[in-house]
Amino acid sequence: MDSKIKLGFYTDAAGRRVLGTNGKDGKWHPTLGKATVVNADGSIASEGSWVENLLADEGEESILNVYFLEAANPTKFLCLLQGTPGETTTMATMTESPAPGANGYARQQIANTDWGAPALDSGDFMTTAAAETFGPATGSNWTSLTYVGLVTTSTGTAGKFLAAIALSGTTSVLIGQSLVYTLSMKCQ
Repeated sequence: MDSKIKLGFYTDAAGRRVLGTNGKDGKWHPTLGKATVVNADGSIASEGSWVENLLADEGEESILNVYFLEAANPTKFLCLLQGTPGETTTMATMTESPAPGANGYARQQIANTDWGAPALDSGDFMTTAAAETFGPATGSNWTSLTYVGLVTTSTGTAGKFLAAIALSGTTSVLIGQSLVYTLSMKCQ
């Protein structure tokens, strides 16, 4: 019987740590995110692919505190980022765009009730969160978006920067469009 915890960290091609696990098949199964830009009429303007995350130092600390020390699980929000966050990124050093409350943009809460019950998927448990919608954009376009961040506050920089998931490429959301984002987690 293998007593090791299999959920762990992997270093991606850019040297960032990502949360996930190596499977028996030799493939990595990380937390994933997927973005879709939707026009005002509901049609899809662009759709990204599933992309792995990077876990910031504050995210590592939060996981250990909540899971092993039974600390309170913080409220979590998704935010849109420009640039490339890293392991030491914090709320004060992340580059969010647009600013919360501007041009139709607000951080989107991911609550425990947004997640589906874990279910077996190819022999491993997986859960997916309900899609969260940013927008629609108003006033000006949201441009040069590169990541979706996971943070612990709805506005400001007083919370913690937990993780980020790259978008499939630099993304723009034009006036009238929305960005729909989905998270999924699979462990072995």
